[in-house]
Amino acid sequence: MTLFEIFALGVAAVLTGFSKAGFGGGINPLVSIFLVLIFPAEFVIGVQMPLLLSGDVLGMFVHWQKWDLNLTFKLVCGGALGVLIGNWMLNRVNEEQLVQTLALLVLAFAAYQLFMRFRSFKQTYNVPDWVAIPSGLVAGLTSTLAHLGSPPLFAYLLLRGTPVQTFIGTTVLTFTILNWLKVPGYVQSGILNTGILSLTVWLVPLVFIGAIAGRRLSAFIRQDIFELVILSLMIVPALLLLV
Repeated sequence: MTLFEIFALGVAAVLTGFSKAGFGGGINPLVSIFLVLIFPAEFVIGVQMPLLLSGDVLGMFVHWQKWDLNLTFKLVCGGALGVLIGNWMLNRVNEEQLVQTLALLVLAFAAYQLFMRFRSFKQTYNVPDWVAIPSGLVAGLTSTLAHLGSPPLFAYLLLRGTPVQTFIGTTVLTFTILNWLKVPGYVQSGILNTGILSLTVWLVPLVFIGAIAGRRLSAFIRQDIFELVILSLMIVPALLLLV
């Protein structure tokens, strides 16, 4: 592995923690799409898994018991099925298809973020509880394929008018569980292996360093402008991967 590749992985680890602690995970798609420009997509999915699990530890610590257990249960029920479908798909796609899938999901994430800027969700709806299951299913599927499960989950929680603290706590707990559910399938398919784990051991402390920086800098950075810059940076490479 070259010094540039080691540096890229270190930056990815710092940005993962930075995003988890300070900006609600909004940087993760940018990390994914830029790593795919350097490494094979399957390697990127595997190496991000330990980083995200480390970030989940931080999220659980900060938002402990702020979740809705009943709502989380429904989301995880659907999400577990989504994880199974995602693992089935991962075992049947080649590298090119995986790269294209990742690029499309990043563009969908960007479109969702832009849509949220021009569409107010202050109006809430009487969304039936059972909608949590298909929402969780889609979140589990997209999370397994590219670690991009937040849009369907966020949309559902916003539409039902979930209080902010419950929204964050439920999201953290749901993705912590789904990320661990993804591990056996990743191990079985070879995406997560001893080589990946030994490589990421030195990256985990960088996740925590990024988290500390994210918590401190988030108070001084205008999040709306910051997110627009991030969206612009992720759209261009995603389009390049599709052409």
